[in-house]
Amino acid sequence: MREPWFEALSPERKARFAAQWHQGRAHDARLARDSQARRTSDIVRLALLFAFADLVAPGRSFASLALALVFGAVGGLALHALDRGRFVTAFTGVALFLALEIPTRGGLTALHFLLLFPFTAACAYCGYLREERGLE
Repeated sequence: MREPWFEALSPERKARFAAQWHQGRAHDARLARDSQARRTSDIVRLALLFAFADLVAPGRSFASLALALVFGAVGGLALHALDRGRFVTAFTGVALFLALEIPTRGGLTALHFLLLFPFTAACAYCGYLREERGLE
């Protein structure tokens, strides 16, 4: 059932109204598709960063690599959902990385501390990319 006010419109106004409505629906669908693509890239980017850092860290194993991928993916998903920027991403990334490395390695070595500098910068860069996307 159509609204009486819509039925009272002239045919050309109805056509314009319907065209604008369809454009709005197409725009919403495009935004949803882009959001899903951004979420996937955030998850993959952080998971690969965690995996690479785990491979560079001493005492690596297949189990720690699998855990690094999981920690990175969960961190990427959470940070995407919260839409946090570079500082929160850097702190969260380091906290998750330490939560992964300390139990799986039985502590930290000097190489871990050297690895934290570029790892923190890379996490901050991931957050920066999310900030720069803005309201796309």
